Parts: sequence; structure tokens; C-alpha cells
Amino acid sequence: MKTMIPVLLILILCWQSLIFGEVVARKTITRNLEPFTFEGSAVKDSTIDGKFDFFGKPLANLFAFVYHADTQTWEQIPLQIDEKDGSSYKFSGISPTFNEKNEIAVMVNDLGDRVTANTWIDDEDSKKYPRFEIRAFDTGKQQVGWFYLYFSETYQNQITKSYVKTRPDSINGIQGRQNIIFSDQYIIGHEGRGIMDFMHLQTENGLPPNYNMIDRQKLRLKGKVNYSGLTKDYNESEDKLNLVKMEYITGPVRVIQKIYWRIVFSIPPIQYPIDFDLTKTYYRHSVNMYGRPKLEAFVGCQLVRISIDIHKSLGQSGIAYFQNSYNKKTLLNKVLNPEVNMKLDIPGTFWALVSSVNGSFLQTLTIDNAIGKYQHLYYWEGTGANDGSNIDTGDMESWGDLGVVFSGDVIGNVNLATNLFLFPYDADSLDAAQLSENQNYPIVWWSGLFAQVYDVTPPEVAAIITDSAEENAVKLIWNAPHEDGTSGNSVALYEMRYSTESPDEIDKWWKSALPVPVLPIPGAPGARDSVVVDGLERNTTYYFVLRSQDRAGNWSDFSAAAATQTTPVELAAFKYALDENGVRLTWQTSTESNNYGFELQRKSENSDFSAIAFIEGAGTTQTPQNYSFLDRNLPVGRYAYRLKQVDTNGQFELSQALNVVVSGPSDFKLAQNYPNPFNSETNFNFAIKAVQTEAASENSFDVELIIYNLLGQKVKTLLSDVRSAGFYSMHWNGTNEFNEKVASGLYMYRLTVSSQKDGREVYSKMRKLILLP
Repeated sequence: MKTMIPVLLILILCWQSLIFGEVVARKTITRNLEPFTFEGSAVKDSTIDGKFDFFGKPLANLFAFVYHADTQTWEQIPLQIDEKDGSSYKFSGISPTFNEKNEIAVMVNDLGDRVTANTWIDDEDSKKYPRFEIRAFDTGKQQVGWFYLYFSETYQNQITKSYVKTRPDSINGIQGRQNIIFSDQYIIGHEGRGIMDFMHLQTENGLPPNYNMIDRQKLRLKGKVNYSGLTKDYNESEDKLNLVKMEYITGPVRVIQKIYWRIVFSIPPIQYPIDFDLTKTYYRHSVNMYGRPKLEAFVGCQLVRISIDIHKSLGQSGIAYFQNSYNKKTLLNKVLNPEVNMKLDIPGTFWALVSSVNGSFLQTLTIDNAIGKYQHLYYWEGTGANDGSNIDTGDMESWGDLGVVFSGDVIGNVNLATNLFLFPYDADSLDAAQLSENQNYPIVWWSGLFAQVYDVTPPEVAAIITDSAEENAVKLIWNAPHEDGTSGNSVALYEMRYSTESPDEIDKWWKSALPVPVLPIPGAPGARDSVVVDGLERNTTYYFVLRSQDRAGNWSDFSAAAATQTTPVELAAFKYALDENGVRLTWQTSTESNNYGFELQRKSENSDFSAIAFIEGAGTTQTPQNYSFLDRNLPVGRYAYRLKQVDTNGQFELSQALNVVVSGPSDFKLAQNYPNPFNSETNFNFAIKAVQTEAASENSFDVELIIYNLLGQKVKTLLSDVRSAGFYSMHWNGTNEFNEKVASGLYMYRLTVSSQKDGREVYSKMRKLILLP
């Protein structure tokens, strides 16, 4: 009951306890201001061995826990599971049980360390069911953190806090605000239509409750409506937004707020509404906003601006600053810095930071598509507006109005993803740049979720035996063990080690033995598993020991050692025989194991051994094999031969050397070419003897072998060089001196042997040959 589910998501948890567990890995992820979310849509089958299906289980029985290695304790953390319909959250008709449309959310700051599967929370009911180990992975910094989902029907939820909460009206003495959302980091209020118009940071300085950082969110639309032949100019702001409805999802990790607005474009007697919706997700340290207002062609939109206006009290304090992706820190004082860069490269992620001793907020903006002819970042200090709309709203003063502007035939979806990060201190550009960069590298679940069960029973001990032994390899077989003694499913993995030493003290032997690098995936209990261990020394005794591990991390005892001996390539004979064509070498093997082949090496009186040929081996066989090779064109002299037998893994072994004396021919001879007639290739054999005169013995001669046509014209010189007494062979492929194929027909070939001393002809012989078409 420990099947790993290599897909995303879900469920189960129980309660916290003091359990001293073995830590597998420490948390390294540091993006503590951000959430970690993942969806259940990738889960196709969450049944664990057919015994427990997570789909349809009550959400109220799911709990999230993290393990802290420093204190060796479990801690339950806030967990929120919401439901989605496509890409949108559901605000009504939500299922109370888990399904693949759920989205799970926790905070990165709550993640903990990774532990072994048997390190469990102190809740007996949760031990009846699997839990899921979930790994969060920072795709930017390659950092990780973990939490565990448990299922329990008896555990009483210990989480009473919520990171984010809502109130319909006043809070902490702040009056006149509606739809208030707050955490221990901020208080954010909205006017009646859901437009954000108040942000108070819960700083350590203890700001008075009326210290407001923003005036309001702003929207500008400008263009000319052209509908059914009627036209009308318009210049609209967020004041023209009509609230349709506002929905909330509240939980311990986040508040999700969705606002539906409508602007009515009127050309009497026609009124045409365009709907906008904005989803805002409030976390402890941040607010994510996402909306896609669609602008139709008939609206004739020439300008869209989305921005946030800083409250004048922040600027009037004289201690607030603005900076963004392209600009250094600028004082907010209603005097626009002319050097402010409004560059905007789409697609991309940009940031703007407003900082002060009373707290800071960062706006990151991700734009994945360009609409309109022109796009640029927006920043303004002063009254009115500098984007051509000539409209200001709110307090009528812009102390750092910042956002983005699209202009020139703006048609289509404006895909904007904006994050506000809130700091209870004077943040700097390093914070801003890092958080903005993070938006390009999401935190994802990595390698799926791993189903684990509480299990303290070790696997069955397997009995391994030798199936076959070869020259440098051994095949071992065993029956796959059960995960829980003599019962249960298959084990998770095998570990095997081997050595030439006998395992008399198994613990000591195991530490020094070599691991088998590749082992099979364990089969069903009782199934035959096997492995071939190669790269071994031939004719050597090895000892092999196996153990297995279940998915809870329990190891079996060591198996009894399987002892086996590798076999060599048995060379039964290695001989030679002299003939007029050279030295004929023959050898025979009794058995072969992984025999790649034989490299035949030769040594003369004045040289060392070098390879002259390679003869392919028979691989692995118990049948005797015969091999031979003719070494041609050898001058008179003394030679030695040996075999280098090479295994398939590159190991080799040298044979004993054979000593051979090659005597010279008794006479000159030019044999008939073979084959003859021929149609592509033929060979010429000839012999040169030593010549004894009254003055001295002559052993080296100038030798020529030439092909002629019937007109006596030279066709091809096959040999023109000095040769000593001995037997020789030459080859012709039917080409002339220019390597061009010659015509078929009758040709002559002539061997001429001349003295090097005085140039006289010692021997000459001519023969005919026929080249077929």
C-alpha cells in the first residue's frame, strides 16, 4: 500500500506532535512573502492500491503540516482549498469534498523540512491512510521546501488564525471605509463600488489609523464611439464605473475578491454596456490583481490608463520616494523629474516602488501582450493628467501617480497581472528588483506528490542465486519480496553490493563492497527479478548480497551471500605452418565468454610487437571455435606471434608467443594471377630467392610488377621498389595509373627482378590475364 503517484496534488492530514524523525533534506526556499499554490486538475487517479480514493473526501478532514528539524516537531499550518471553474474561482455552489478543480494554497514562509516516510504526526487515525509529501520548487533560485497533507476523521483542527480577514465597515477607528480587508501587515479599504482608496501599513512605528498611503486606483478611457453610423467622443474615468456585484472567498490563507463593473457608452437613443471584472487575491504580505477588460472596435478607444495614485499626505511628509525598473530614487514632491524613463518592452515584468520610513509598497506589473500602437509606463506628479485625458479624480493631486498607458487604436484584451507587496519598513531597490524577478520564475510543485503510508514492518528477505557465470559477468536471480514481511505489495527499490572478499562481518563488508549501479524496478511479490553484473575479472570468485526498501523507508535484512566464479576464454591451441605464401597461424578455443575478438600481433628481430590483424570472436559459447590467419609477404627472418584476446568490456589477455623462422624461396617464381579471368579484382603471387655469386651473396633486389595492354603500353605499375628474398602478393582492381577503370580484354603482366649492385636483370617473367566486362 505504498504506490507512488507521480502527479500533482492532494490530500490528507492530521495533528502535530513531538516525533524524533530522520530528516532527509532541509528547507532552502526563501521567498517568504509569497504564496505557494497548485491545482488538482492533473490528478487523473488518486486511488492508492485500490484502497483509498482521495476524490470525494471531505475538505474538513484535510490538514497541512510541516516538520521543523531544529526543534524536531510537527506544526499544523494554515491551509486553504478553493474551487475553480476553468480559470475563474467559484464563489457559490462550491463542493464540500475534494475534486480535481480545487486549488490548494499555503504560504512559502510556512514550509518546512523533508523527513522519512515513517516520521509521522501523532494521530492514530491518520496512520490508517496515505499522506502526501509536497515539494515546492523555486524555478529561479532552484530552492525547495516541503509540507505534508494528511487525512483524518478524528483530528480536531488546531488552526484558529487567518492571515487575511474581511470587514464590511470600520476597523481600528478607521471610519468611512467599506469592504475592508486586513492582515497583520496592512489595512486596505474600498469605496462603495469596490475601488481601492485606502491603504494603511501596520508598521512597527505605530502609525495613526488615518495615515493613508494611496488616494485610489484609477482608470482612464478616451476615444470615439462609432456605432451604427453614429459617433460620440468620450473621456471616462473610474468614476463612471457602475458596480454590478462583488463576491468574496475567505479563508485562513487568503481572501479572494471579485468585482464586476460596467461602463455604459451612450449615443442616444442607443446605450451599449461594456463589462469589466477584476479579481484581487489578498495574502498576508501582498495583493494580486488580475483583470481582462475587452475593448471592442466600435468603442474606438485611443487611450487606456491603469494606475494607482499616491495619497498627498505621503508626499507632503517630505520623506517618500519613487523609483522603478529604469529610474533611481526620486523624491515625491509634486515636481516631476524630467529624467524619469517611461520605457516599456512587452512582454515583460516591471516594478515601481514607493518607500518611506512609515512603510513601503511595491507594484510589479506583468504584461504579456501589446494592444494599441504605443505602450509606456505612466508616472506623474501634479494636478490633472499628462496622458491627454485631462482628467484627475480623487484628491485632484497626483503625488506619484504610477501605472501603464496604452494608446492608439486600443482593441482587444488588456492582459494585466499586478502584484502589490507591502513592507512595514523603508524598502529599497534590491527588494523590489528581486520580487519583480520572482514573477518570471514561479514556485511550482516539483516531481509531483508522493503518497506515503505509515509502516514500520521491514520487507521480506530475498534469496539470490547465480543463474549463469561468464568470463567477466554474472547473472543473478531472485524472487521479488513482499513489502511487509511475508505480506503486502512490492518493495520500492533494491540495493545490491559485491566484493571478492567473503562477507563474514556483514556490516563491515557492506560498507566497503561495491554497489551494483543499475538494478531492476521491483516486480510483484513472487515475480522473478534478475540483474547482470559485468566488468568483472575472469576466473575470480565474487560474493553478492541484496537488500530491499519499502516506501516507508524500512530496509530488509541482508540476504545470504551468493558466491560465484567467472569463467575465462580457454585457448586450447595456438600453432603455425609455413607455406610459399607466408606463415599460416591457427588457434582453437574450448569455451568463450563475452569474447569480442583476437588481435594478432607480430614481432620481428628489429621491432617490438604490433597488431597485424583483428579476428572477431564468437561472443559467449561452450562450443569449441577454430580460427586462422595467413601472414603474407614476409621477408626472410625470425618472427614471433602472439594473441591479444579482447573482451566486450575492453579487458584483454595476452597468449604465449610463437617463434617462427621464415626461410627464403628456392627459386624465382611468378604464379598465374587468381582469379583469372576476373571482372573486378585479382591477385598476383611471386617469389624472390637469394642469389649466390663468387663475389658475395645478394639478397635485396629492385623489383617491378607492371600491367601492359596488347600494344605493349604500360597500364598500371603495381610494384616498383626494393624487395628482399621472400614470398609476396600484390592486388589489382582493374584501373590504370589514373585510377580509371580500363576496358575489358586481354592484358599482360610482367615481373622483373634486377640487381641493385650493377642493374643487371636477374629474373623476368610475363603472363597473360583476362579482364571480363
